[in-house]
Amino acid sequence: MTSVHEAVRCKIALQTDNYAHHANLKHRDKQFEGCYIHARQAGPFQILKKLGHNAYVIDLPYTYTISHVFNVEDLTEFKGEIFPPRFLT
Repeated sequence: MTSVHEAVRCKIALQTDNYAHHANLKHRDKQFEGCYIHARQAGPFQILKKLGHNAYVIDLPYTYTISHVFNVEDLTEFKGEIFPPRFLT
């Protein structure tokens, strides 16, 4: 019975590695210096800080009554001159 358990563990480990390999083929780590916000179609905004792999703190105007933290999927890279931030957090 021990050999069956060992065989199953090896098969699960192999399938997990195979799944991770295929899932990560198209994965790209996005790095932004300036960005546009998808939801508001506004920008460009300065990136103040990166929080983990998929969240950024954005320098938004005070008139925006939304959180300053955005998921990377909600941002589009801005290619151009980056202005200095209005405030630091």
